[in-house]
Formats: sequence, structure tokens, C-alpha cells
Amino acid sequence: MKHTLLLGSNTFQKDQRIAQMKEELFHDDQAIRFDCQTLYGHKVSADLFKESLMALPAMAPKRLLIIRELKKLSADNQKILLAFLEQRHAHAICICDGEGMEATTALSKKLKPYMEVVDFNTGKSKSIFDVTNALGYGKRAEALKALYELINEGNHPLQLMGGLVWFWGKQKTRLSRECYKKGLLEIQEADIHIKRSRLKADYTLEVLVTKLSLLLQA
Repeated sequence: MKHTLLLGSNTFQKDQRIAQMKEELFHDDQAIRFDCQTLYGHKVSADLFKESLMALPAMAPKRLLIIRELKKLSADNQKILLAFLEQRHAHAICICDGEGMEATTALSKKLKPYMEVVDFNTGKSKSIFDVTNALGYGKRAEALKALYELINEGNHPLQLMGGLVWFWGKQKTRLSRECYKKGLLEIQEADIHIKRSRLKADYTLEVLVTKLSLLLQA
């Protein structure tokens, strides 16, 4: 897992990415409480920032530090962050929310050698997050359009399935138990169809996205 800089104003997509990283790093809510911390650039002091960056994990393999409002970090705190990244500490991962920043911003350029940059500002290639983002907002046609683009770009169907499985898991508290279970069964059936080549993978994914969309709107 890499330090990550999230650019763009799409909060839903960024929160999805952060949630996915939490799932990869933490096995339960208790680990999240102990080893995940959120700081805000406009109000974090230099002392607290240093302390948070250098704190060792209590339960998880690594700490996760989420830095919101990155562009509001003071000049001193920017230097502290860069020094931390340059030293390549292995005990913590930083996710920086670059709301209002571009890839060409001075701070973005300084962070780029040390962080994976995920730029939701660009209109270039789609990701499974474009599909799940549209599903989350009830935009079925937009979700299907993004899905077609991903398929046409050669993305493996099972990789796309993985993103849909992750997304559906996040809907458990939003849906009735019955709707949620139906979605799980639809996902399981689609997975079997793809793995056993019962139906064309693109058609199977199209049907699955449509069915999940209907369940979300039920």
C-alpha cells in the first residue's frame, strides 16, 4: 500500500478510495479506532502533526493518517510532511485529500515522487469507481456507460467484479436485509457465469449493474 494523493472535488469517489484502503489495512473497527487518524490542514498544529506522523501502530501493521484540506497546510507543516515522506518511514501510510488542487500545483509536484496520485479531475480513462459512484447516486445510464468504457479498454471482468463486490458490501447499512441479500445472490450468480463462461462477460456485468441499480432504488 502506497502513500496516496487524491485530487479532484468528487468527495464520494475519494471516500470510496479511502474506505477501500481501510479495508485492506484494518481487520476490525477496533484497529481503525486505534490506528486511523484524520487531521485537517487548516487547524492542525506542527506539534500534533509531527506526533501523529511518528506515532507507531497499536494493533494494525501500519497506521493510516488521512489528511483533509491538504492545500491549507501551513508552510511549516508542508515541510514536516515532505521530510516524513523523504525518510520513507514504514510504520504509517498517508492519504492526502487535495481538494481544490491540481496535479500542477507546487505542493502536488513536491509530493508526486513519494505518493501515488489519483486524479479525479481528469476526464481520461475510467475506473470501477466511476461505475460505483454512478450507482450510488442512482444514475444507472451513467454507470452502464462507464462500464462499457472499462470493458472496451480491456479491463478484466473479474477485476470489475471485485469493485462491485466491494461497493455492495458498503451498502449493507443502507438497504433492507432482504435487498442486500438479493444483491449478494446476484453477484454470486454473475461471478459463476463469468468464471464458467455460461454467458458473455460483458453481458453478465451489464445485467448485474442493472439489477444492483434496481435494488438500490427499491
